[in-house]
Amino acid sequence: MIYIFTKKRFLSFVIILCSHVVLFGIKENNLYSSNYEHIESLVNKYTIDVTILEIANAEDELYSFNLAKKSNCVCIILLMNYGAEPIIQRIKSEKLRNVIVLEPRDLDGQMLYALSKCEHIDISIIHDYFDYFKNQWRSTTDSFFNLGTHAFFEVAYDNAPTMLSYKHANLKMIENRFKNLLFYYQTEKKYLEIARFTQFNKPKNFGQNYEIKADFNEKLLLKKNPETVSNWIAGINLITFVMLRGVYPDDDIIRNEILMLEKCFPYHNDLIIGNMVIQGETIVPIDFNDKRRNANMPKMLDRAVNFFNGDNFRLKNPTEKINTYYKNAHKNDKKKNKK
Repeated sequence: MIYIFTKKRFLSFVIILCSHVVLFGIKENNLYSSNYEHIESLVNKYTIDVTILEIANAEDELYSFNLAKKSNCVCIILLMNYGAEPIIQRIKSEKLRNVIVLEPRDLDGQMLYALSKCEHIDISIIHDYFDYFKNQWRSTTDSFFNLGTHAFFEVAYDNAPTMLSYKHANLKMIENRFKNLLFYYQTEKKYLEIARFTQFNKPKNFGQNYEIKADFNEKLLLKKNPETVSNWIAGINLITFVMLRGVYPDDDIIRNEILMLEKCFPYHNDLIIGNMVIQGETIVPIDFNDKRRNANMPKMLDRAVNFFNGDNFRLKNPTEKINTYYKNAHKNDKKKNKK
């Protein structure tokens, strides 16, 4: 089968020797009926909780709604444009408790670069992004590659020559029969370069402290200072949620979840919001028993609750909101704990 793509006088001949491409060997004799089935077949291989990031325009057909119905998936929708309200209403109407919606102002390459350094996404689904990022598409693609282990790219036929011009051994077109072409990329991301989104300007070797070992059945975080091994918690850091202008869950839901932490978890000596992972309508604390800290847990919870006070300032200026919070996060704790 031969496809000919033309765009702006650019002619690319793509020779596909077989019209049937099977990705993971799950369907040996039957064709996939949609791009979604390719993605679902990979998700079904996981026996642990999975973090899925879907980067899309608000009007795109989002796969997160179906994937969120699987009990082991935390789905994050990162919008390239505005229009989150209908998505939020659908989440509520379908009672999906494991979906996050991020609606940053003017999503750019620097945001994606920071995201790729501080989070480890199991499966990324990137809808056609060439018209949005234009001349930045190549550096943006590099950031997409570094998000985690697996990445799917849905690409419109008009943009196929551009995607095919990116020569990378791990990038393959796996589906060509539907409205959008589907590309797949796999890598092994072994380290987080930084602990939090706000540290993106740290030196490159800063993150050697955070090693990741992951497969379909286990995902571990190995920290060297202090030396600990822990199971990875699906979702994203609450700092990442704030910095990328998380609009769902809303502040009311987040406050209620933070207040529940004291009842549901043992004492935590450094319960800053950077030590919380959001999974949708659930928040889970991380980094227990850090010997470098001895903060008062009830006071830290109060500060976290006050951060999400519903005044919308965190949506208007996330950076200033975070900086102000961290200036006061451990204020007087050391002095009080000495008494």
